[in-house]
Amino acid sequence: MRLAVTIIGILVSLLIIVLGFGIYAVSDAFGQEGHAQAASLGWLVGVIALVGSALAIGVPRASVGCFGVAGFLALVVIDKDYWPDMTIYGVVMLVLGTAAFFGWKQKDREEAEKAAERARQEERDRQLTQLLAAQRVAIPQGRMADDKPATRKEAREQGQVTRW
Repeated sequence: MRLAVTIIGILVSLLIIVLGFGIYAVSDAFGQEGHAQAASLGWLVGVIALVGSALAIGVPRASVGCFGVAGFLALVVIDKDYWPDMTIYGVVMLVLGTAAFFGWKQKDREEAEKAAERARQEERDRQLTQLLAAQRVAIPQGRMADDKPATRKEAREQGQVTRW
């Protein structure tokens, strides 16, 4: 989900930025100030959406905020008389913000599952250590009961071997 938000967000934000530069260049050439202001705000929406796209995988909470701000600017602030497509881009930004929200919840769920698995592994390790410690019987000189004797004399004393 977060990867899809990242890819779609990058493509849409780059489209908005390119269109914004194009509209600004044309409006500047013909002296239309309203179009130039709409293009500048459109460029800002594109940059904010690009930041939100970049943050969608690592920090989905911030991505939700960026897409929300970009969608608000696109739907409310930019005058639709000068850039009517911005309504569509605003809705796309809000949809991406919603998808980033679900990606945020998915990431939280994955982190909780990892923490629970880590706790289960630590509990198994602790139980295994206790079990192994209970089964071992220490022999003098730091050897364990299941160790083989080092010399023939030790083997005879333990009654394991009469000959080598």
